Amino acid sequence: FIHYLVWDSKYTNFLPTILKSLYKNYVHVENILMIIPPGNNMFPEISLHFTPIFPQGEGTEKSFKTLTQTLYLNLRLDVVKKLIIRRAGEEDNIDVQPLLFHQYDVLRYVFGDFK
Repeated sequence: FIHYLVWDSKYTNFLPTILKSLYKNYVHVENILMIIPPGNNMFPEISLHFTPIFPQGEGTEKSFKTLTQTLYLNLRLDVVKKLIIRRAGEEDNIDVQPLLFHQYDVLRYVFGDFK
């Protein structure tokens, strides 16, 4: 948990890298939540990566935002795209053959003759 985040507006490029690193290093993490206390504003650079969530029936009115804390949500799928796994087809062999023939001597030495 990060309990306190200090932000300098001179450094705007670090957040996408941190989010990607968090999701790739901690595969069980699906969401990142930030709570902004009442009266504090989110930096625009950060708000590009997070979606505000307000209580049901409430909107983004200025008076409402200053009186309550705001929850901001970032989803894993927004940062790290889901890997699609499919069954290999015959057309994939066309792409792999040149690689295998280029490494033929090494593969034959390591795995034996595979003709």
